[in-house]
Amino acid sequence: MLTTTFIDDSERQQLILVVDAQCDHLRILEQTLINDTSRTQLIAISTTAEAIKFLRRQEQYTKAQRPDIVLMDMSLKNGQAIALLREIKSDSELRQIPTIILTAEASNSDILESYRHQCNSFILKPQDLNHLSEILKVIKSFWLELVTLPIQ
Repeated sequence: MLTTTFIDDSERQQLILVVDAQCDHLRILEQTLINDTSRTQLIAISTTAEAIKFLRRQEQYTKAQRPDIVLMDMSLKNGQAIALLREIKSDSELRQIPTIILTAEASNSDILESYRHQCNSFILKPQDLNHLSEILKVIKSFWLELVTLPIQ
């Protein structure tokens, strides 16, 4: 007989790691993804090196919760977004974390390279903040409410 066990994680806080050198849309991210009834926390990190420390729970991040999703901008310095994506997806402890590229502009080669390194989604940020807000709600709804992710 097959038995299915569901883990109740309704009290667990959901964590979104935002890796963006400019964090130009951080306020809209916070307003859209977090509200008074939300179990969602947003952590913003501006460098690849710091993001890797956070993800691997190194140095000051030893007690950090693993993020449920990573939102990353392609505008990190010197192609560091692809390097970070490669780091995440090549690490057996991190590769299952959904990693979403959310960026203002990108070439077809950026998109292709991101999918080659197993990004889960590549989304262009719209200029209109209301449209961006709607996209963020869809990301949150899909990845944190609809999809069942492994508990870290």
